[in-house]
Amino acid sequence: MRKFLILFLLVFISSSFAQLNIVTTVPSRNALNVNRDVVISVVFTQDIDPATLTSSNIRVYGSQTGLYSATISYDSSTRTVMIDPVKDFKPGEVVSVILTRGIRSVSGDSMLSSYVWSFTVKVDDGSGTYAAKVDYGVGSQPYGISLGDIDSDGDLDIAVANQVSHTVSVLRNNGDGTYAAKVDYGVGDSPRGISLGDIDNDGDLDIAVTNYYSSTVSVLRNNGDGTYAAKVDYGVGINPVDVSLGDIDNDGDLDIAVTNESSSTVSVLRNNGDGTYAAKVDYGVGSQPYGISLGDIDGDGDLDITVANNGSNTVSVLRNNGDGTYAAKVDYGVGINPHDISLGDIDNDGDLDIAVINWSSITVSVLRNNGDGTYAAKVDYGVGSEPNDISLGDIDSDGDLDIAVTNYYSNTVSVLRNNGDGTYAAKVDYGVGSIPRGISLGDIDNDGDLDIAVANYNSNTVSVLKNRNRSADIVLSSILFSLEMLKLIQVRHCI
Repeated sequence: MRKFLILFLLVFISSSFAQLNIVTTVPSRNALNVNRDVVISVVFTQDIDPATLTSSNIRVYGSQTGLYSATISYDSSTRTVMIDPVKDFKPGEVVSVILTRGIRSVSGDSMLSSYVWSFTVKVDDGSGTYAAKVDYGVGSQPYGISLGDIDSDGDLDIAVANQVSHTVSVLRNNGDGTYAAKVDYGVGDSPRGISLGDIDNDGDLDIAVTNYYSSTVSVLRNNGDGTYAAKVDYGVGINPVDVSLGDIDNDGDLDIAVTNESSSTVSVLRNNGDGTYAAKVDYGVGSQPYGISLGDIDGDGDLDITVANNGSNTVSVLRNNGDGTYAAKVDYGVGINPHDISLGDIDNDGDLDIAVINWSSITVSVLRNNGDGTYAAKVDYGVGSEPNDISLGDIDSDGDLDIAVTNYYSNTVSVLRNNGDGTYAAKVDYGVGSIPRGISLGDIDNDGDLDIAVANYNSNTVSVLKNRNRSADIVLSSILFSLEMLKLIQVRHCI
């Protein structure tokens, strides 16, 4: 018995040392202000077999550009893999890197599980103040909105889900931050949530849309030129509201997660590896779930789920078990009737915090991560009347995450600037169209800062608000100051 126990311990210790692990990554997990031309690097515990460092085993996704091609190299002396994307990332883009278990050491060892981490690209020169809106026509009663480079020409296009038209409107950027007339594509009955991502790993952005009354998700594949093939539908729960794309099972492709209002569930659909999806698997959340966001909350290298529960006044957190399945929910109290949710490192401590808008409380609740995937009690900030949708981004280019919110009955967007410590200054409001719903942040005019795009439900429009350049505002302030001084000198001279 004693010999058997010693032998077991030796085998256990040997297998533990044989396990391939990651030592460090650059950029680090949830890093902010990463340069657009960054070379990603990963240091392993063992010497890697270069033959396993393939584009199938290493994938880089941008939230607004899809799959990035990259040059992959390896330094055996330092056990460092270097991933150099062939083009720069977009300002403010969230980039996810996926390392699958196909990566092996020279002795044939692999990681215990695949690994995914994310970082946010630096934003430059934005003042955080916005010019007056410019409106563009879309379909009837637009609901969700998403920005992305749909036609792969280097600027951000717009995709909008139109609830009454049962369509998605695509508006292409003219290259100067203005937009061409919409092109519509049919989806299911009463589309609401929309997300862009490279579903079939061919280098362009596809569309996923929730159809409230069809109880389906429509997937529209990009033809490679910014036009879309006919929809393919997949069944989800009853009355799906929001959708998020991410590599839930860490196999190198994008899976789908959907909130189902009337089922009080989240449906997870795994990608079959070719852009088609397996049947849904459902997980219980709170009552009437609306918004959803995916992110690595507990720092273990896989994507967890967070959901805003409109009927429960809670946020449900579901941790990934490491294989694309989820543990039972853990709930946290927020305001009354939370509608949408966003994840980001609000206090710049390396983990993902939660921001939730509360329709009836007229607030944003911020819940800080305790560092272990659990959350501290909410802190609330006032916004406009009946906030509906939320987005996080570095609006004023000072290196931290600000908040932008659509206000349904105020017909405004509220911008709350981060004080630099994870707390927020009072809101500043900007007028948009009638009954704004969805919001998306991105560098629409390619000047390095974050602009705002809003879907206006009653106006049947999208409002675009461009961020004023910090440098331009400084020049303007200097000119105004000089004019005032000149007037003062002239007055004194007359006296």
